[in-house]
Amino acid sequence: MEKFICNGKLNLYLYVLNKRADGYHEIESLMSEIEYGDELFIDINRDKDELYCSDSSLLSDNLVARAVDLLRSIRDFAPCKIILNKFIPIASGMGGGSSDAANTILALNSLYDLKLSRDEIFNIAKSLGMDVSFFIDGGIQLATGRGEILERLEAISCVKKDVLIVYREPSFSSNIYSWLLPEDFGRENYNSLLKPVLRNNKELAKFYRELFELDSNFKMTGAGGAFFLFGDYDYLDEIKSMVDAPFKIITKAYSRS
Repeated sequence: MEKFICNGKLNLYLYVLNKRADGYHEIESLMSEIEYGDELFIDINRDKDELYCSDSSLLSDNLVARAVDLLRSIRDFAPCKIILNKFIPIASGMGGGSSDAANTILALNSLYDLKLSRDEIFNIAKSLGMDVSFFIDGGIQLATGRGEILERLEAISCVKKDVLIVYREPSFSSNIYSWLLPEDFGRENYNSLLKPVLRNNKELAKFYRELFELDSNFKMTGAGGAFFLFGDYDYLDEIKSMVDAPFKIITKAYSRS
């Protein structure tokens, strides 16, 4: 059984520029892979497909299972057993499910020697979600368009630091994009989704205010649920006593070379 790490990501900024005629939103986002993620175990050439997940709520609609099905529609391969151990919080804006799917595609392509072309890999990824494409290469990338246009960037020194990530509760991007008002569009705020979240989720807004009072450099990633802070910090005990939430210390956000 082979083991793979499915790293998460942070949106260092996320601008929603406008709503397009096709119903999608035009975005610009700087995304960084981080050194923390889920665990994926794969055993190939089994009698039947099996998927186990440490969070049973994800078994009914799982991007890993959908990735397997899409791969099999292109290349035939024997059944496999997959075990997914979740560490990235669900609906946190850290891309856990997308990373799981991307790494499933890459792992099965390698383990079964499917010889998928780069275009085939990216087409499968894009059909599963815009963030899935990001995790094919990882590192630091600029995402534009709907998020499907990706430009790999050199490592940026400001993100090569320890990062504290605090997670409060799930947030759901399909709802949040519908919360956007005309004044939310543009590049005025580092994350165009922050104000819609704060307007519509009182618990998360309270949590954010508490973090902001502690350090005004806390930022929300993606559609929220998780907030991050780069650099040195010496008030972890204050956060423990202040917030009723799990939190993780994640070291050295990095660019995978």
